[in-house]
Amino acid sequence: MTEDLKLGGNSAVTLTSSETDLAQGTTYTLPVENTGTWCDTDSAACDNQSLWIKTGVPNGYLYNWYTATAGTGTYELTSDNAAGSICPKGWKLPTGGSGGQFATLDVAYGGSGENRSDVSWVAKFTADPLSFNYTGYVDGTVSSTVNRASYWSRTANTTEINAFRFDFRIGGNFILQFSSSKFTGYAIRCLAASS
Repeated sequence: MTEDLKLGGNSAVTLTSSETDLAQGTTYTLPVENTGTWCDTDSAACDNQSLWIKTGVPNGYLYNWYTATAGTGTYELTSDNAAGSICPKGWKLPTGGSGGQFATLDVAYGGSGENRSDVSWVAKFTADPLSFNYTGYVDGTVSSTVNRASYWSRTANTTEINAFRFDFRIGGNFILQFSSSKFTGYAIRCLAASS
């Protein structure tokens, strides 16, 4: 997609496998926006709840990993990829980490697929046709600074209780192989499903 996912409204929405990236016959309920306290502790209690926000966010909506993965990315998942996502039918959250789809995208545009500092490369990802945004993030409170972009992958980090993300910053840091706490709120950029 050339735009960040903006899914959520003023009432809870039940998503089905016929309209989203869920296993056949399953559903997931996306709650109303969380404008109150954001859970910010690495624990099952924080990581296994649905949280998303758009209020105060500079360029779109931010979701914790559990919400981004439609409840399939739990605190307990410490290897492999989450089985689903809130991406539309025919689209998926990209894989992350070394050799993941964010790294593959980087290589397709002439990059190394590795973490690095390169201001010109950050500019390449914010320009057409990729058009990634400086999203800010939620880590307890909303960071509305627009010098950082962070996007969830569907891949759990096998050495931690975290999940991988794609991240870049105005100063030039380009991070393809970094993980974060699952309670953190990041943007979503869906990729077309290959099968």
